[in-house]
Amino acid sequence: MNAITKFFILFIFIVLNFRSIAQQGSDSLLYRFNFYDKDVQHPIDVEIEMCGTQKGGVYQYKSKGGIFEIKLVDGREYKFWISKRAPDRGGFAEFKLKVNKNNLVNQRNIFLNMRLANLPYPQFHFNRNMDSISKSDSTFERIIDVYRRVLDGNPTLILEVVGFASSDEINRNKLAEQRAQFIYKSLMLHKVNPERLLVTTTEYHPFLIMDDESPFPYKTLLTEEFIISLPKDEKEKALALNRRVSLRIHQ
Repeated sequence: MNAITKFFILFIFIVLNFRSIAQQGSDSLLYRFNFYDKDVQHPIDVEIEMCGTQKGGVYQYKSKGGIFEIKLVDGREYKFWISKRAPDRGGFAEFKLKVNKNNLVNQRNIFLNMRLANLPYPQFHFNRNMDSISKSDSTFERIIDVYRRVLDGNPTLILEVVGFASSDEINRNKLAEQRAQFIYKSLMLHKVNPERLLVTTTEYHPFLIMDDESPFPYKTLLTEEFIISLPKDEKEKALALNRRVSLRIHQ
């Protein structure tokens, strides 16, 4: 291969690489998010976690002066978790955003209810295998960390860890206890003081659907009678939702 051929190949490579970089830049849109305390309508600084749903990784940011700006790729969907912790109260929000370059306004105002009552009350749903939870590791770790920070900033609060079993299980109380202990130990691994934790169990209590993305209609109560009426493939989904652990904050 002579020098002219090598130079021509190098020139083509540089041109193609430049076009690729330029194209990536043109596909990125600058979004601005403004964060406010809903009660007093004042800007607040928050902690931000963002995940591009088409690519795994969770990225962490902080707003400045109640403002957060970031370039997002056109056509891609992102999920955001927003949290604010203060000594006597806290706020939490989450939302999805599909980037569209045809949108005229690439700006959002996010209002947080800064109250302890606004904290998420998660449900950790267990598979039949006690070692696995039907939440991604990143989501599980994020929720546990949120509650650790809330307890750190509020020394009078108690966190109740409640274990449940499904109607088809034998030794329900034992299984509910094992599930609660699993979450209890996870909280302790995240440096939560065990004196701030209360572990309780309920052998069987139907789960109430409060999620629009659930396979069952909103506000459906997963009673034993309802589950029996389901087709075989739907029964296991409903039973899995009843195998769970709840976290509850007490003043």
